[in-house]
Amino acid sequence: MPAVRPLGHAAAIRRHVSDLGAISARITEWMPPRLDDPWHAPFFLAVALSSGAALLCVLRRRPVPLGPLAAVLFFSWSGARHARMSGYAAAAAIPLLLAFLDSAREKERPRAAAALLAALAAFSLWCGTRYGLGRSVFNDHFLPVSAAEFLASRPAPKRLYNPWGWGGYLGWRLPPAWRVYQDGRYLFHGLLAEEGAALESPEAWQAFLDRKGIDVALMENAPLLVDGRPYHEAYMPRSRWTLRHKDGRALVFERRAR
Repeated sequence: MPAVRPLGHAAAIRRHVSDLGAISARITEWMPPRLDDPWHAPFFLAVALSSGAALLCVLRRRPVPLGPLAAVLFFSWSGARHARMSGYAAAAAIPLLLAFLDSAREKERPRAAAALLAALAAFSLWCGTRYGLGRSVFNDHFLPVSAAEFLASRPAPKRLYNPWGWGGYLGWRLPPAWRVYQDGRYLFHGLLAEEGAALESPEAWQAFLDRKGIDVALMENAPLLVDGRPYHEAYMPRSRWTLRHKDGRALVFERRAR
């Protein structure tokens, strides 16, 4: 893994802004939220509720708090561009919802508040149970568990390649002698952009692996086809790479002796 020099908060923000093009194209949480993704449903619900609350305040000729309204508008705009920001829109919606309750008639307030809290609690529990709430404390569905066990049983290579999103797990799971290539918990956006360019063609990918001196490549076992065959057969030719491990989540390739 390349040497990492800690960045201050201001420098980290500047790096994210300057690298938005690369990370928006390659990292799911920096892409726009999708209606068909249940993880993004709270964002759309919060925007709808806060917009409705502001409209009802206007219709009832009650003052709309400008600070919370500005926050909701800004974070709704940023959340619509990048799913990572959608949680802030949900948090900013709460003051507007409270303003709506305050605009209700005094007798209606307890019932309106109870209904709102019950709806939000039911929705939160529904989202949580879909992803194992109460059944487990760790969800390994998206991680290369079997491949990491295989790698841990072998000597560490000089250079390992691993996808962006698996670096943190591999750094925890593999022995200290192993060095991950990139870790999504830190600012390796330059590596991410370089990797994205290399994936444009099998030839560019081989040149990338050669340039980086990769000995072992851990890759996703994705259902992608290139010229009618699995993508890894085109991108990791048998003349140069040996498939050492395969499971439903990951593939482990070792470079053949020169």
